[in-house]
Amino acid sequence: MARNRFFGLTSRVLMLIVAGLLVLSYASIIVNPAKVWIISLIGIFFIPLSILNLCLLLWAVKRRSKSFMIPLLALLPSLFFAGRYVQFDSDEDKIARLSHTGRTLKIVSYNVGRFAMNEGEYSSRSECMDSVFAFILDQDPDIICLQERPHENLIAWETIQAAFPEYPYTLRNEEREDEVLNLAILSKYPLSESEETYYTDTYNKSMTANVSAPQRKFRLHNAHLQTTQHVFTRFIENAQRRNAQADQLKTQINSSGIPTLVCGDFNDTPCSYTYRKLSFGMQDAFLKASEEWTGSFQPMGRWLRIDYILCSPDWQVQAYQLIENPWSDHKMQLATFNY
Repeated sequence: MARNRFFGLTSRVLMLIVAGLLVLSYASIIVNPAKVWIISLIGIFFIPLSILNLCLLLWAVKRRSKSFMIPLLALLPSLFFAGRYVQFDSDEDKIARLSHTGRTLKIVSYNVGRFAMNEGEYSSRSECMDSVFAFILDQDPDIICLQERPHENLIAWETIQAAFPEYPYTLRNEEREDEVLNLAILSKYPLSESEETYYTDTYNKSMTANVSAPQRKFRLHNAHLQTTQHVFTRFIENAQRRNAQADQLKTQINSSGIPTLVCGDFNDTPCSYTYRKLSFGMQDAFLKASEEWTGSFQPMGRWLRIDYILCSPDWQVQAYQLIENPWSDHKMQLATFNY
């Protein structure tokens, strides 16, 4: 009898701890890590904590234990948060976006990882780059946004430009070329009023420009926010920096005054302050047109989506893909918009 009581008490304590952690993960979209950093850390584990609570719920139900209410109550809010990870169109919505006969815009956003991934399969970065660019050209996008473009001493910018002769309008960071994680935009349509933002005390940056597409002018942002590192003390510091960068980027987005596309590697999950800040008032292309639950950071499989393409409400997202590939630790984003 005493053993059963101890087991019952231990199981309830475990349920309370796991349920409490899941509830705290909900707060990660609201709380700025600069104020309470631990919330940001817990938010990364929203999916595992949800699954663990579900397992505890089923276990408690099977044992006919009244403690099933603990994980059940903790899981109820997750129904609202699940929409940040996957959504499914109605048949009517799917027909509407796929039957569009007007103009479309296709964009690729890709963290190329300096073309250094899987070097054993290639004799050089240039060979890896050639494979990447051949694949991108097969997709025939109108705009290409690259994150972690190699430094000039590894692959010259002229070499990249030469691979895309049909993309005469380009933008790259010309300052601090060898000091930051470089970005680039290649476009079939004219670019104007470009700006670069070098975030304080970091290698990360963003760039923005107006794009004059046929019958539509819009503002394009290509961003690479603070990288998450595994060292605990650096995680805290990087989370705080990333959210400050998100605040700065959101201010730029709100000031554009015209339709906007935002793409890049945000280095944070949908259950985060960064995502909530940047996606507020915007559409997430993944949620609008992707019908699978998957991640964008390949080493973590389906668990970690940190790359995004966001758009103003007046865009219609026709299609979105996260493409697995052997060239980078990130999946390639490919989105098509109707307008």
